[in-house]
Amino acid sequence: MNELVSIIIPNYNSEKYIAETLESVLRQSYSAWELLVVDDCSSDGSPAIIQDFTARDKRIRLIRLEQPSGGPAHPRNIGLDNAQGTYVAFLDSDDVWHPQKLELQLGAMAQHRAAFCSTAMTRFHTSEELLAPLQTSFNIAQTLASLQVQEIPHRVLIRKNIIPNSSVLAERRLFEGIRFHEAARYKAIEDFHCWLMVHQSSIERSIKISPRLLLYRMSETSISRFKTQMVRKHWMLYQEYRFNGKPLGLEKLLYMGTYAFSAITNLLGLRVVHTLDHVTPTK
Repeated sequence: MNELVSIIIPNYNSEKYIAETLESVLRQSYSAWELLVVDDCSSDGSPAIIQDFTARDKRIRLIRLEQPSGGPAHPRNIGLDNAQGTYVAFLDSDDVWHPQKLELQLGAMAQHRAAFCSTAMTRFHTSEELLAPLQTSFNIAQTLASLQVQEIPHRVLIRKNIIPNSSVLAERRLFEGIRFHEAARYKAIEDFHCWLMVHQSSIERSIKISPRLLLYRMSETSISRFKTQMVRKHWMLYQEYRFNGKPLGLEKLLYMGTYAFSAITNLLGLRVVHTLDHVTPTK
């Protein structure tokens, strides 16, 4: 395959991690990509680091916003507006990709006739923990032949967000008329809302594949969002969300209960519901 993939990274004061993130894109075995880094008025040295990368590789472009937006939704939408690829991929500025991520996902999407693909992930805290996962090499043909694949229709996704943002690769056409919700109250759940809209309007189902191709950086803020704030945000989403133009009704109580149960079991380190992965809320 040689279809162009547009990779979108929102950046805000990510001086400490952005180089590792960009290096993981440069290491991709699939080379037909463009990288749009949308800087949300950073006040640290991250824009200068990104500029150094644009000088190294002409596939990388830095877009600097004139006014701060206060969250990743608007930068992601600007990225979508400027994307030229047949596919789009999303990556947070402190996460890291396995070198074969795009190649394996594109192969899985072709094999399973899917327009939207996510992957399992490995959580990490320090850069030293990246060494072993990044050195793992997949035999593409053998891996595609033995993939564990989870199909995700809307009715499954709405019960629990099992799609890690930085793992998503999707056909860009799916986002025609759909964008990340930019209201401040949707910060940290704007990705979940967007995936729901795509699954409701654009596709019957997405796929999630078993290789842990996303390395998700854990932080104190991401851990704390399992608490009261995230419970309130999910309740708000279920109250405001419309399916086929109608409010969710009493079933939102079931969905909220599922979310709360999952959050509690995650905090306790339990694995009760079998999915390819649990999702940590967006940073």
